[in-house]
Amino acid sequence: MSRRRWDDDAGNVTVAGAAVILAVVVLALLIGSGVTGMVQSHRATHAADMTALSAASVMQRASVADACAVARGIAEDNGARLTSCDLVSGDDTAHGPPGLEGISVTVSVAGKTASAAAGPVG
Repeated sequence: MSRRRWDDDAGNVTVAGAAVILAVVVLALLIGSGVTGMVQSHRATHAADMTALSAASVMQRASVADACAVARGIAEDNGARLTSCDLVSGDDTAHGPPGLEGISVTVSVAGKTASAAAGPVG
């Protein structure tokens, strides 16, 4: 019967290889998690933009309540949840002309929140 000696290094490459594979898997999971968060953030931004534009279009022909009802449907169609829908004047935003009214919406997609405002042009 042969006895293994403690100074025998057989199997060290297997252990090192397993450690490298584990490190690669952990790195891939971390990168995947970051990319998923970035994609969800972009989805929230795009959903907010589309929701605000749609609501502003409706608001030109109907009431704010109708615009917000359409906004809720547009947000849901884009996989988002409408968390706020309010009338906003150009005086309250950095990009709207004073005196004109628009609509401001906030949506949530998979824990990411985004806001957008839209209104009539001149």
